[in-house]
Amino acid sequence: MMEKKLEIVLITYNRSEYLENTLSQVIKSPFAKCKITILDNCSTDNTSEVCKKYQKLFHNMKIIRHKHNIGGNANILRAAETSNSLYTWILADDDILDFSDCSDFIDAIDSEKYDVILNTFKGAELSNGKTFLELLKEFNSKNNNSYLEISAKRLFNLIKHEYFLFMGFIPSFIFKTELWDSECLMNGYDNIRTLFPHFSFINKSYEEDFSLYITKNDIVTMGRNTEFEIKTYSFLDWTNGWLDASMIIKNPKTRKIVACNYHNTTLIPMIIFSVIRSKAFNEENFKNKIISLASSVIKIKGFLYGFFIIILLILLSLIPRQLCKYLNKKIEAYIKRNIKKMA
Repeated sequence: MMEKKLEIVLITYNRSEYLENTLSQVIKSPFAKCKITILDNCSTDNTSEVCKKYQKLFHNMKIIRHKHNIGGNANILRAAETSNSLYTWILADDDILDFSDCSDFIDAIDSEKYDVILNTFKGAELSNGKTFLELLKEFNSKNNNSYLEISAKRLFNLIKHEYFLFMGFIPSFIFKTELWDSECLMNGYDNIRTLFPHFSFINKSYEEDFSLYITKNDIVTMGRNTEFEIKTYSFLDWTNGWLDASMIIKNPKTRKIVACNYHNTTLIPMIIFSVIRSKAFNEENFKNKIISLASSVIKIKGFLYGFFIIILLILLSLIPRQLCKYLNKKIEAYIKRNIKKMA
């Protein structure tokens, strides 16, 4: 039975309203009987009260409150360590869940056939101008499938860097627990600084060509609690993190494909966006992050291309802050348009 095969680990910190909304959705879903573990990252709001309230409603819920706030990225790895079931689903406290049609999702878990069950972003526009859903329909029609059963490398060949990007949103996939092994954990702890501690697991899924099932419908989509992320991490932090995390990919060609594309943005626009936004907000350690960015580009693209990027970074650094603020408004409008495409 599905509830004996799947464990949900929900990570949370100081977002009790979001947490309550998430738990209220799960309690009404087919997954209410699954083992559920909440990892409370030493919240200082009324998260504990919300947890205790729902512990009375879920028959198999465990609450673990960390003694200290270990950070959100470390909490992701703690979630991977915590699970003991066949499959693990790591959920955040602020994402949007839709359990209205998830029968194939449950069947995929029950079958035990797949290493990863992926569900999200069907409406996302890919760099080739098509949506993920359109691409899946084309693939299905050619292969006479009503669903998508595919290997990781074949999916990567279809959607390129978006494979790593989609799985970068960790609630988007369920994985066989044993596959997130000690090497993934050790690399993950090394990658906490990059903001992508699960990148090692994503890379393993590609290199070992995991068997995937892609659900017909989106069960979970990314929440829009962007205020917390903007205060915690800047656009420059995410860019630096993405480049640094990509270094774990062994194949140089694959590494360049992944590293030099973030969302629908290639490397040069990504760098321009990052620097302008960071300068507009008068970000701390701006110079050190610029140096780190240049270093990452050199590692991925070589010294000649890196020299060009250094010149670009120097020129961007000379732009007056007031102009950066104006340009940042234009960038934010661009980001909002992309968010609407993802919705």
